Amino acid sequence: MTETCPQNNKLVSPFIFLDPRKFRLPPNVPAEAVNSSLTADGHLSVSASAPRYKDDGVARTIPIKMVPSVVKTENITETKPQNITTSEQSSTQG
Repeated sequence: MTETCPQNNKLVSPFIFLDPRKFRLPPNVPAEAVNSSLTADGHLSVSASAPRYKDDGVARTIPIKMVPSVVKTENITETKPQNITTSEQSSTQG
């Protein structure tokens, strides 16, 4: 795919230089799948989508291999919260 511009490497303004660029498409993306859009403020967007995986309707089983896990244990002390009276509880109790 080649992106070209009509000005062909000419300076359009002091800040914009148009330069043709070339990109190789992946082998599974046809050139017809390429879309481009140009916004009013000059942003060019080029995109292409690869063909979707064709579901042949055949289910397959993917085995899951169990591996030993590494367990790291530490001495952890668990503390329980103390009884705390909230403002709602104190107003209903008192």
